[in-house]
Amino acid sequence: MQLGQQNILFFARTMEVGGTEQIVLQLCRIFQDKVNKIVVCSCGGSYTARLEKMHIRHYTLPDITKRTPRMIYKTYIALKKIIEEEEITVVHTHHRMAAFYARILQRRYHYIHIVTVHNIFENRRFLTRMAYKGANIIACGNAVKDNLKQFFGVPENAIHVICNSVEENKMTDESDGKTVDYEKMRKWKEKGYFLVGNIARLEKQKGIEYFIRSFPIAGKRCNKLKYIIIGDGSEREALESLAMQMGGTASENDIIFLGRRDDVGNLMVCMDLIVLSSLWEGYPLVPIEAFAAGKTIVASDIEGIKEIVTDQRNGILVQPADAAALAEGITSLLTDQDKRKRLEENAYHTYCEEYSYAAFVRQTLDYYCGL
Repeated sequence: MQLGQQNILFFARTMEVGGTEQIVLQLCRIFQDKVNKIVVCSCGGSYTARLEKMHIRHYTLPDITKRTPRMIYKTYIALKKIIEEEEITVVHTHHRMAAFYARILQRRYHYIHIVTVHNIFENRRFLTRMAYKGANIIACGNAVKDNLKQFFGVPENAIHVICNSVEENKMTDESDGKTVDYEKMRKWKEKGYFLVGNIARLEKQKGIEYFIRSFPIAGKRCNKLKYIIIGDGSEREALESLAMQMGGTASENDIIFLGRRDDVGNLMVCMDLIVLSSLWEGYPLVPIEAFAAGKTIVASDIEGIKEIVTDQRNGILVQPADAAALAEGITSLLTDQDKRKRLEENAYHTYCEEYSYAAFVRQTLDYYCGL
């Protein structure tokens, strides 16, 4: 592929704050000065403002998870228009339904179709096989590759692994005028509080319920403890209600919801450790972001996560959906400063050796050029 001649369409479900969407932004930065044109389409979100700053055009489409005949037709027509008007030569999709539309339209327009698979699935086998047929498939980790082979029957030679990465943060403790949160955290730290962060969409997959339920258990061993939850989603109201119950033994403000934020890297600097309580994952960015910030993590012992986190080396792995196990992992680090420091050093070393952003950029460019 001659990069300079390409017009690339990155197609995701949303451009709201999230791991997949962050990868799309990274790809935009990688290719912006190397290709003729980049456009992005999705149902929108706060990251569209970043695209605007980069002078990359964003097209708003219907939510592609809504699969009514009317929505499918409307999305098809909108994509057809984008591909024609922007003279698209490469469509790089980041969702199964996005791949489905790209597969259908490819019969009419002879572009290169690239799929990045971000998660592990065990449903919609027929749709997935059809959507990925003939595509150039990137798996964001080995667990994702194994899932594609074993459940969907994708040939191994059709899958290329490029592990996710994040840029190492050149951070300060200020961001976008939201200094009030940083000031609160500084004061809590001065008072001897341990700050434990969980960064996730507030959905069932992320297991936030178990994180919240671990608070009173952990609080028995560490009475100066605050949980800080960063993210938003359909479960937020229920989780806030649960937090009022679980955090009420000490103070109703001991479990704090900061909502959706785009300054996660800065917020991680303020934490003592990070938790990832997911019930299933593909290849999450949160552990890599934590490692890049020099933080260790307590995480669910599941496929995808344990590909990144090595128990007792750069983090602690615990049984998923188990509040007591989460509490034990958290308190074992908060009560043992030497152990936490050792794991933090190993975590940052892991980032530098295995998940550097420079390696991600090089592998991505090599893959494109090889098509």
